Amino acid sequence: MASLRTMVGEEKERKVQEEFSDFLPINEKKQAICNRLAYALMATRSFHDLAYLEYDPKTETVKAVFNSGYVKTANVCMDSGVAMIRDIIQQIV
Repeated sequence: MASLRTMVGEEKERKVQEEFSDFLPINEKKQAICNRLAYALMATRSFHDLAYLEYDPKTETVKAVFNSGYVKTANVCMDSGVAMIRDIIQQIV
């Protein structure tokens, strides 16, 4: 059974795709990239407290939300998928 966090992420991803499908290339699903990156980061000592990463297509930012309630924001404006991953890691460390 999928976790609630995964289902919420998938629902947000679906809404983003529907609302902004004219603007986002098919191969750059930024919320999906954030979801997968979040799981990889959670496996590390530095980000074991990470709850999720949330991409906002309107502001082109990613919020890193931690279980402690702490939130850090990364600017990913105009980034490709790979550049977005690099920027998220650099800006939330």
